[in-house]
Amino acid sequence: MTSLSDLYTIDEESGAMWRLLLGDSCERLAELPDESVDLSVYSPPFASLFTYSPSPRDLGNSASRTEFFEHYGYIIRENYRVTKPGRICAVHCQQLTTTMSSNGVIGVTDFRGEIIRAYVDAGWILHGEVTIDKDPQAQAIRTKAQALMFVTKNRDSSMTRPALADYIADPAEKAELAGEIFGHVAAGRIKIEINQRYELKDAVQAHRDLESRKTTGSSIFVI
Repeated sequence: MTSLSDLYTIDEESGAMWRLLLGDSCERLAELPDESVDLSVYSPPFASLFTYSPSPRDLGNSASRTEFFEHYGYIIRENYRVTKPGRICAVHCQQLTTTMSSNGVIGVTDFRGEIIRAYVDAGWILHGEVTIDKDPQAQAIRTKAQALMFVTKNRDSSMTRPALADYIADPAEKAELAGEIFGHVAAGRIKIEINQRYELKDAVQAHRDLESRKTTGSSIFVI
């Protein structure tokens, strides 16, 4: 019978100006020298929202949020140690929901804030944040969240909520992502249809058209 320890493997490859390590980041980060990293970009497991494997090494297998952050703390502290002073770590995360079966209430918890506080407690400085809005219907289809369903809105709209946004705590990554989008627009791979154009002096009329649903697609002001 294969044990969980048999499923864990480590490996390493390297080349000109790069080195790739496979393994448990809680352990393998310890192999990196102090103040040797300029930029780290990653997305941690969102507590127990998704469990990626049956391994006890998987942060998503934590029994509680407290246990998750106890284990996650090893990565945060090692990440701080290996990062050069004044350099950047970009962390992608989102808020998390509570369930009636696990928490006794249906709501949202401040997972983003908990990550920020854990980083600050370890010595990091928060200096920027990017919020990525999400399509509520796409999120409803993927997560089956009752609070995003049309049937919930029709039954009791007080039970609905906005889609949970994603967060990236790094302005440089925001600029890079925006540049990529505008690059696709400039190359013609993404086409933006502008259906209404208004002069600034017509701002009141533009607002009236929007309120009365006379507009479709994108509207812009010509300056």
